[in-house]
Amino acid sequence: MKTTILLVMALCIGNAFAQRGYSISGAAYAYHHGNSNNILPSRFIVEEEIFNYHTHDIAKANANSPVRLSHIWGNEKINKNTEEMVLQIGLSTIMVQNLDEIPPANLSLVVDISGSMGGTPIEQSKMAMQELVKQLRPTDNVSLVLFGNSVQIPHKSQPVGDKKELLRAIQNISIHGSTDVHKGMQAGYAEVASTYMPRGNNRVIVFTDAMANTGVIDPNQILANTKVYIKDIDLTFIGIGMRFNQDFARTIKTRLRGHMHFVSDSREVTKLFKDEVEQFFAKPYGKDVQLTIELPEQLELEKFYGYRPIVKGKTIKLNVSDMQGGLTQVFMLKLKRKKGGDDTIDPVEYSLSFNDQSETPRMISKKTEVLNQENDGAPYDKLANSKVKKNYSIAYMAGQLKQASVNYENDENEERFFQTINHVLAGIHKEYPNPDQDIQYVRDLLEKQTKPEVTSTSAIALVDEF
Repeated sequence: MKTTILLVMALCIGNAFAQRGYSISGAAYAYHHGNSNNILPSRFIVEEEIFNYHTHDIAKANANSPVRLSHIWGNEKINKNTEEMVLQIGLSTIMVQNLDEIPPANLSLVVDISGSMGGTPIEQSKMAMQELVKQLRPTDNVSLVLFGNSVQIPHKSQPVGDKKELLRAIQNISIHGSTDVHKGMQAGYAEVASTYMPRGNNRVIVFTDAMANTGVIDPNQILANTKVYIKDIDLTFIGIGMRFNQDFARTIKTRLRGHMHFVSDSREVTKLFKDEVEQFFAKPYGKDVQLTIELPEQLELEKFYGYRPIVKGKTIKLNVSDMQGGLTQVFMLKLKRKKGGDDTIDPVEYSLSFNDQSETPRMISKKTEVLNQENDGAPYDKLANSKVKKNYSIAYMAGQLKQASVNYENDENEERFFQTINHVLAGIHKEYPNPDQDIQYVRDLLEKQTKPEVTSTSAIALVDEF
């Protein structure tokens, strides 16, 4: 028997333009925890979650191609002055438009009712669950598991029917006890397993601040104790509150290739649990996902933004999180052209391997076009394409914020940290005097980490030029 995924959902603050289907907790956490008096630890700055926070304008998946790969060059018109090039590879999945078109879901709502969840966090959790329940179909199985230092199951896994009993149980949730996340997870898994649906989406949704302080609190031990369930389990942490323990949650999420989200207010609850609710009902469109890129002889990898791929010679391999519905995700590569090489650049070959919803192995293979050098001595702009430039700019900001934080952790030179961020922002302001909301969001994230009075330009040497 196979179960599908544990979702631990983290409630914090996000923005209405955040995209579907991708783990964006790093962007929201950084946005709402960083300020000039709190330099963000580098481990909380997840570059790829920042530049994949917004919905990308890339080739969209459709019914004939529910998973789609595409690419865009920053500038495909190469000439003799072409030294650096930028390649954007895009990944998208189809978005379910009608829930009646997909099989019933088998969900467990696992709720942290410990003392730290009192007040706003538990009320936001109730609001989120009530919104989710509104979208349920009568044939969907749902259980409600409450955990503090012990576990209660006021609603066993069963078809929701008219939903009244489940909504009443949610409304009656009260706070008490400490936080035994392990017990809650185990109980949620057991409930899903007890009514397993071979064709449906078997999913556990856990609402918690992840402040584990009772029972098994080592995330590695928690993972070891859930091996019987996790082979096919997706994980999304929707953490709750500004005290959300991201270290704890991310350790589990990373090991399970899961997802984390942050929501805070009624707008975000509506966005995630109503407007984008299909991600809780539909199976992921791909599991065990791996992206492979083969560079031609004429190009070398200079930088792979955010992600940490395995690079062997001209081959780049990257394990990718499970693909939820409505996903738009990009991978940004800065490539260096070999000096004195050919006038022609051969195709970059790239492929995606994954197991689809029926667990059948799939492979999508693509390649870029051959690029022929033009007889043009004009300066080469590696970011002539506005779509690529936008995503590259956001990736650049995220990467510089991350590196500045790493440097600060090494030398504790606060002034140099602020100089670096101010220098990066000056470059972005020059390129985008009137930015759209996506660039503005990340620019705001960096501006929260600045001190305007620090104006020295001595940090320029620390910054990769735009």
